[in-house]
Amino acid sequence: MSLLSLLKLAQNIPEFQQLIDGVGEGRSRAVLADAARPYMLAGLYRELRRPILIVAARADVARHLVDELSVWLGDNAPLYLFPELDALPYERLSSTPYTIAQRLTVLSELIRAHDSLGFIPLIVTSVQAIMPKIMPYDDFVSSGHEVKRGAKLDMENALRQWIALGYEVASVVDTPGTFSRRGGIIDIYPPGNKLPARIELFGDEVESIRLYDPETQRSSHMITSLSIIPASDILSDQNSQFEDIDLSILNSDDIEVYRGVLGRGSLTDFLPQNSLIVLDDPDAVEAEYAQLEVQALELGDSQVERLKLPQSLPVPYFCWIDFSQTLDTQSVLEIMGWGTKQEVTLPFKDAPTYGGRPQALLNELKQTSGRSKQVILVSQQDERLAELLSDENIAFTLLEDDPPASAGVILTHGSLNTGWSLAENVVLLTDNEIFGVVKKQRGQGKHVSAKRYADFLS
Repeated sequence: MSLLSLLKLAQNIPEFQQLIDGVGEGRSRAVLADAARPYMLAGLYRELRRPILIVAARADVARHLVDELSVWLGDNAPLYLFPELDALPYERLSSTPYTIAQRLTVLSELIRAHDSLGFIPLIVTSVQAIMPKIMPYDDFVSSGHEVKRGAKLDMENALRQWIALGYEVASVVDTPGTFSRRGGIIDIYPPGNKLPARIELFGDEVESIRLYDPETQRSSHMITSLSIIPASDILSDQNSQFEDIDLSILNSDDIEVYRGVLGRGSLTDFLPQNSLIVLDDPDAVEAEYAQLEVQALELGDSQVERLKLPQSLPVPYFCWIDFSQTLDTQSVLEIMGWGTKQEVTLPFKDAPTYGGRPQALLNELKQTSGRSKQVILVSQQDERLAELLSDENIAFTLLEDDPPASAGVILTHGSLNTGWSLAENVVLLTDNEIFGVVKKQRGQGKHVSAKRYADFLS
């Protein structure tokens, strides 16, 4: 269940409206408690109705934001994580197909946002994820094409084209970025698709396109067209050279260190014109950039000294100066934990805690009964709380899709990490504050199964 209706509370916060009005061209700043950031970012996304890219300092913070935002916005929201690669710059290690597929899905969805005014994605990423150079926007767009039922398809040319786009030949196609051929049947798994597709040809005509389960290999339903996007965020071709090195023959591990040659684009290049970039703690973002740059330089110098890399190799990432110059041309919101009174300060603070003693909360609720205070209980143990409240004769209402009551106790099922207080009128409590139970973060890590990858895209 989403907590979408609670986002309407933000409309009653004058500072929130001030923030909305102040977000435009250039930079704006806001001071906001950590606990309330997912709530306010969800409210900001709903109010602005424009694509938003949230940049967190660390990858774990980005995953936490995605986890929390999905609770506030619901499972159907176009919310995506742009994950970090599995290796640092200059490391000869390719990322898993699912990591690459998630990154390519985000790029593809941002291109879709250029063409569809009603599609408004919310992207969350980290410094480590956004640093590496990728394929330029124009190259990504021009590389994509569609296979349509009833259309002609030159199989040999198509297979060569897909290899050039980074697809790998496999005996069984069950991971993104692979394809196989058996006579007049082609299986292919484009990154960004929830399921792989089976293309059947009659001569040189596409007779049918069916999606199938990658685990059972059984066909499900027929589709009329299939979008093919690149299977890597950097590509080499027969003309890709660096000094005397033919980059087109390198394997996926080795080609990572040549991102500086093959990649000239950035995630920000894919953003639609009206997008907003949110820096979650800009000081932490800059510090993370500095730390990762030092690590990359040390690793690069070590590889050069050992004659593993050419000395003149272009860096495979964008440094802080590059990124900050990009921000100068964008609409940017900086969210900080403290300010200088020149920023919009949103009136949130940490929620009170009851140290795993729910009876202390119940006693307090009885004492404050009848006051114009709204107490929202978001818990995975909502049935237990309902019994406890009833036993103490404390009136409560269940959260519905309509705006919640302006006062009293409101109970709903949900899983959030921490709660918050808004001024003196609203308190949101989670299992963390009530029972002392810290929410276990859902794994959105680097190694995910095919089913988890499909869940990510749903």
